[in-house]
Amino acid sequence: QLKLAGDSVTSPVSRSPATIPASVTAVAVDVTTTAQTDHGYVTTYADGTQRPLTSSTNFTAGTSRTGYQIVPVGNDGKIDLYTHLDTTSATTALIVDVTGYFTSDATLTGDQTYTPLTNAVRALDTRSSIAHTTLTSTGTVAAGTNFTLQITGLNGVPANATAVAVNLAAANAADTGFLQAYATGYAPAADTSLSYNPGNAIASLSGDVPVGTNGTIT
Repeated sequence: QLKLAGDSVTSPVSRSPATIPASVTAVAVDVTTTAQTDHGYVTTYADGTQRPLTSSTNFTAGTSRTGYQIVPVGNDGKIDLYTHLDTTSATTALIVDVTGYFTSDATLTGDQTYTPLTNAVRALDTRSSIAHTTLTSTGTVAAGTNFTLQITGLNGVPANATAVAVNLAAANAADTGFLQAYATGYAPAADTSLSYNPGNAIASLSGDVPVGTNGTIT
């Protein structure tokens, strides 16, 4: 069990601590598994409810995997994490990053309305195009590179959007690493948006990435 209602978290934009209210109904989380000794999966669900048959994050031995989920919160303010491994003696480490929450309290301040696009659009594929970015060439992106991607005013995203839900994918990776997405003009948060391993193409919904300076994300 993981207690979330009443927990203090730090905003990736303001860098100020905020408390998840008691009225929370669901949370957006990145669940990362690492240092696994065998294959397996993690399932996240509301405490006090029956564990679903579906998996949230699947992994293989010796890799890091990140899965994004919107998880209902139980009446006690908790979520449950169930870890299955193929052998009973196997172990894995878990990292849970909270990226946002939903609440039933209409009096809370802030416009957090979610508007789905009619159809998902591919905003960037560095293998073939670097349009609307600060990159200088197509292909793989060197380790340690920071670049911006225009979000607002394109692909049906309005100019007043404050955050976007995105799928991130890493392809043709030359080594193990991670990719972070955050609001331009602000320091990145400590959470990992997408972990990857050599040669793998892994997609993970990073979720509510705040939009920063000039409508871009970094």
